[in-house]
Parts: sequence; structure tokens; C-alpha cells
Amino acid sequence: MNELIQPVMDADTEEYEEPIELYASQPAMIAVMRSTRSVAEKLSRKVEEMKKASAKLRQILSSRIRRLLPDPPRHALAAVDSTYPTPHLELIGGKINVVVAGYVLYNVHVNAIPRSKAVAKTIFSETEEEFSKMVSLESKLMERRLIAELLEAVRKRLLSLDMIIIDGEIVPYPLLFTSPRVLKRSRLAMKLVQVTDRMLELADALEIPLVGVIKRSYSFYASVILGERTPVNDKALMSLVLDAGEYAILGSYADILPKYANYVKTSQSMESEKIRARMLQTIHSILDEHPHYRNVELIFYRPYHKVAYGQAVKLEVFPRNSLSIEEVSSLAKMTSYNAVPWIIDVVDEYVRFEAQALGLLRRKLESELARSYGKFGVVLTGLTNPQKSYLYEPPTYRMHRHLRS
Repeated sequence: MNELIQPVMDADTEEYEEPIELYASQPAMIAVMRSTRSVAEKLSRKVEEMKKASAKLRQILSSRIRRLLPDPPRHALAAVDSTYPTPHLELIGGKINVVVAGYVLYNVHVNAIPRSKAVAKTIFSETEEEFSKMVSLESKLMERRLIAELLEAVRKRLLSLDMIIIDGEIVPYPLLFTSPRVLKRSRLAMKLVQVTDRMLELADALEIPLVGVIKRSYSFYASVILGERTPVNDKALMSLVLDAGEYAILGSYADILPKYANYVKTSQSMESEKIRARMLQTIHSILDEHPHYRNVELIFYRPYHKVAYGQAVKLEVFPRNSLSIEEVSSLAKMTSYNAVPWIIDVVDEYVRFEAQALGLLRRKLESELARSYGKFGVVLTGLTNPQKSYLYEPPTYRMHRHLRS
């Protein structure tokens, strides 16, 4: 619950005092603070399990762990990212969101194409039940179209690159674990499949590594190497396995995915084995239909310098064995405190589009339709839940509206 303390007029200065925003009521805050105890207890139980699992995994990976070069050369890079605000606009007339994708070039000599580029698409749906999923698929599609565009520029010798970095996974996870039969029901998903295949084919033919920087890691792929279900996700575990200045290659999807079904958590019911069998069948059919997926490789590194929470950085690399020790070390050296190569921070800022900008879009739609259709247009562009209008409006606009009322 948001409360706005009303500004107070000072009789002497005739100026408003700065408003103070309270982001939670006192009873809600007390209840939340109490509930964190149970989460802390669950996390604390994992600490000892993590220590044991990380020591065992370190021993297994000992032959794959290597030292990063402290002073690697710089490389010619392109970084690609996309974004969309959350939540989307829920209008009386339908749902709206905006997807922005873009790239930024670094250490590249180029004249024939822009050094940076952004594209945007406004998505509207009256009936789409899985609107958020549709927006997410569209953002991944736009990213991969840009990557294919950059690779085409390389093929035409308009550009020279050592690698292309993407903020996120190389192969979108829905394409890895959803059966081809289900994917074919979605026109947008099939477009994403086709563009992803084209991107991988070009990268493979041109021998340009694609590097996915994975910020959020929910996978337990290390379970395959450990031979048992790991107590925490890969990123958390590898943050303990690796020392500063080290990196390790976990393996490729060809090695990991066919065995991964054995370690996926399922319910304790009798159906669990059937679920695992179906998942294994799905993975095999996907890898058979899209053999390039097999050549995605998993790498973790920890740079020499300090990063937030001492976390390891997770990379997906295509094709496998394409990233040299110099290139891994270069990415490690340019890793910012945010635990990503700083070029990812740059492109993230470049494509930034916040929910408050959706408020501007809504007001522009309202103005145009009101001019043409009067109150009928205003109804269509109204928020279905006006109580949540603060999500889409800057604080100054909310304050002025409050004062006018």
C-alpha cells in the first residue's frame, strides 16, 4: 500500500516541503519482517550442503579449472540486449507493452553500419491470455534478429568481430525443454526457432563465438557432473568452487542435457519417473531436430578483482571450444562490480525503457482517441485498475494530480 504524505505549506517561505513516500504500511512491514525468519532458516540449512557439494565438485573439476590471464588483449565486441517494462499496461480496451532491442559495438572499426542501434515494437492484444509470455518471446526474437543482422554484416565484410555477447541465454530455454509438437502451436515460437537456427548457422560458418551472459541461474546442470542433485543452483555452487582468477568449462549441452532429466526435481508421486521419461524424450527430439543446440558450452569464471557478493559469472558459448583463454580472460577483466562484462551494463542502459514511459504512451493514446472519438476513446484507453496508476506515472506527475484534486 502506497501512502503519500501531503505536502505542507510553510507560511513564511510559501514553499512546499518535499513529500515523503512510504512504500509499505507499518503492519505490512512488521508481517514481512517476521516472515523472513522462515526463509533464513531454509537458506541456513543449505550452507553445510553447499560446502560439501562444492568441495566434491572442485575435486571432480580439478583438471578443467584453469587460471585466467591477468593482462589479456582487448577484443572487438558487439553486445546485444532487449528489454520491456513490467508490469504491462492493462487498459480497458486491451493489453499493451513495448519491447526494445539494441546493440552496441566496442573496439570495432566500422563505417558501413551504425556503431549502435535500437529497434522497438509496441505489442497490443485484446484477448491474449499469456500476454507476458508473448512479450518475452518477442524480445528474444528481436535480439536474435539483430545478432543475425550483425553476422550478415560480417559475412559481407562490412564488419569484423571477435565475438558477440548477448544479455541472456544463447538458445532460449523454452526452445530447449518444450516439445517440438507444442512449439508448433505458436506462430511466434516457431519464428523464434527459425531465427535462432539461422543465427547459430551463421555464427558457426563464420567462426564467431556467441557468448550468453546469464545473470539469473535456475539450472542445476552441475548435478550431472556431481552425480547427484546439487543443493543449490549452478551459479551459487560455482561461486564457491572457483577461486578469484579461475575459470572452468562444465561441458556442452550434448554432454549435459541428455542426463539432466535424472536430476530434475519432480513431485514424490508415482508419476515422477514418467515425467522424467517424457522430459528425456523431449530433450532428445529437440537435440536431434536442432543439432546446433548440442554445441552450446557452459563456462564459469571469477575475475581477479572484486565483484558483488563474490559471485561467479556464468557464460553460455556457441560453438563449443570457440572461446580462447585470451577471450575468456578479456571478458573477466572487463567484468564490472555488477558481475557482468561492463559492455552488458552499457547496452542494458542503451535499451532501457521503464514502466513510467508506458504511462506517457497511454496518455498519448488517450489524447489522440479523445480528439477523434471523445469519451468513447477515453474509455478504451483507461486503466482497468486505476488504483495502480502509480506504477506508470513519475512521482512529480502523481503529486501534481493529487494537488489538483
